[in-house]
Amino acid sequence: MKLLSCLLTLLLATASLASVKIVSTPDGSAHPAHCALACSGVTKHDETGKFSWGSAGGYSWKYSDLTDCGFVGEPIVTATLKGDCLGSRRCPSVSITLVMEQIFRITTVEETVASDLVGCKCDVYWTATGYTC
Repeated sequence: MKLLSCLLTLLLATASLASVKIVSTPDGSAHPAHCALACSGVTKHDETGKFSWGSAGGYSWKYSDLTDCGFVGEPIVTATLKGDCLGSRRCPSVSITLVMEQIFRITTVEETVASDLVGCKCDVYWTATGYTC
């Protein structure tokens, strides 16, 4: 009986540590609380294809993949850059300029070129919170 009590306490404590509460969403929709998910990742500076750094008009952008999170609507996304350069050659501030269920895009707020961001190893560190059902 004592073992069962310990296991039940452990399960309840673990469930409360992993809870996510979403107060509001971009589209204003409500979903069951058990469908809430916080998902995070890193989009590396040297990824290729759709997820490589791009630039035009003095600004750079990068897409990140949210597919593995399994969101059913637009999530709430935060993102920042982390890299190896310091001083005048550093990872710039970014703005989130597109969010969809499976992908988001960041754009630099300072003039940059993609080659500098790759050279400084600017990776995108992100967190997305949304619903999976």
